[in-house]
Amino acid sequence: MKVLLLSIQGKGNEIIEEPGLGSLAASVGAEGHEVKVKRFAYELDYEQYLKEFNPDIIGITTYDRYFHHQVEYAKKLKQILPSVVISMGGYTATYHYMDIMKEYEFVDYIIIGEGEISFTQLIKSIENKSSTKDIKGLCYRYHSEIIVNEGCSVVDNLDELPFTNRDMLLEQKNNLVNITTTRGCSSTCTFCCSNNFWRNGERRRFFRKMSATRVVDEIEYLKDKYNKNRFVFNDNSYEDSGMNRQIEVANELMKRNIKIGYNVNYRVNFYKKASEEFMSLLISSGLCSVFLGVESGNDKDLILYNKRTTTDDCFNAVRFFSQFEDLALMIGFINFSPYSSVETLQENVIFLREIGYACDLSNFSSCLIPFKGTSLYEKIESDGLLIKGPHIGMNSFKFENDQVESVYKYLDHVVKTNKILKQSSYLCGVFPTILVFLMRDAKNNNDTTAMEIISNANVEMEKLKSELNLKISEWMLELLETDKLDTKADAITEKYLIHQNISSIYSDLMAARNNLYKNLCRHDPYYLSRF
Repeated sequence: MKVLLLSIQGKGNEIIEEPGLGSLAASVGAEGHEVKVKRFAYELDYEQYLKEFNPDIIGITTYDRYFHHQVEYAKKLKQILPSVVISMGGYTATYHYMDIMKEYEFVDYIIIGEGEISFTQLIKSIENKSSTKDIKGLCYRYHSEIIVNEGCSVVDNLDELPFTNRDMLLEQKNNLVNITTTRGCSSTCTFCCSNNFWRNGERRRFFRKMSATRVVDEIEYLKDKYNKNRFVFNDNSYEDSGMNRQIEVANELMKRNIKIGYNVNYRVNFYKKASEEFMSLLISSGLCSVFLGVESGNDKDLILYNKRTTTDDCFNAVRFFSQFEDLALMIGFINFSPYSSVETLQENVIFLREIGYACDLSNFSSCLIPFKGTSLYEKIESDGLLIKGPHIGMNSFKFENDQVESVYKYLDHVVKTNKILKQSSYLCGVFPTILVFLMRDAKNNNDTTAMEIISNANVEMEKLKSELNLKISEWMLELLETDKLDTKADAITEKYLIHQNISSIYSDLMAARNNLYKNLCRHDPYYLSRF
């Protein structure tokens, strides 16, 4: 059968492959079906492509942010190809399956939880016109009744999965490859549904991991076939695979002389297990960047989020990972929640200033998203603070504190509408990671000139970020200390953006980045292909 798997996002979004969809495509292809993976922008017209390929089944991955567009597009697909079968899966479909089936009659099936086994069984059932009653985790209609089959089909041994389908890499402009090597999460953060999703309805922890050999086999294949050398491990937290497997992956990469750079996610408390020797081994194997789930700079919110850590541990973890010269560090941060107070926000500002991350404005404008399937969603709902949006998944909340709400709305507006400030997250959060990946490339090539160019750019940008760190934290603290913010906020912001030169410093950061591009291009255009 012909199967089309879709990621539907906005036109302006950069094309980034989705390992989950790719894994599903690989499993479907292994059964002998013709499968294509595409990213559609919901504003554009793909009618000609659809008619030419003429799929029997269309699978759509779903997530809250774009779900209202995804269902609109699904409706168009059904109008273009009336006989096509439309199935949905992913986070939003898993947690809102009944609402979706009741509201959208053009959605024929929903896969709850993992899809590799259930979706391939569904295709076989449609092909053979046989019953679907034994397909676990399948939601469908039988006459006028909505049926939900119990359980979820899971892949016990991840090594048995075929290599992920990478069709979307051919459309992707950057040098980044996402790779998933585990399923499950040992943590129970209240804002995240991952632990719940991967348990697949089981009460017990259900964690699975690929062997180190299987992980490196796929990395080697991707590097050779697509000439990619930047990898992001999408595992919820890389440490869950165990210290031994991390070491085995590192050793296997070096044994095969696979020269790449890679990024992993860690929880804060991992710094207590990770020695300098351990980190040096991983860095030698290609580790370039760590994303650290800090989430807050005050103990009240850390308890609310069930992070099982303290602000002291957060500070120590940042200090530990920051000591390695060849390692970039990004942090996850949730500044606002329904329960935020002026005091907790002030603590967050001081914390971010102390660790040097106040230069990234996205840390201050970041706000909790109440995802269904999380315990914090249930708490917000039971406290009467949940605001259900006009579409499935578009939920928000009321703040308990009116002053906090005013600060959030103002910051959200300023960051989204100011062209210079919109670059903050990229310049201060993402780009330092790119610099480390570039330096890794230059070292692998023994290119001393490129190393000097990158090093000089890094020194200049770090100096500018240090200036921003102090000035932005002062700006944030003054906003928080001001009564009747609505009448005074713009004047305070003008004071810092113009008179304290915050805008011009961000412009200098952008200029430093552009100069790096130019200097590397003059030296060797190869490096521009590595961004």
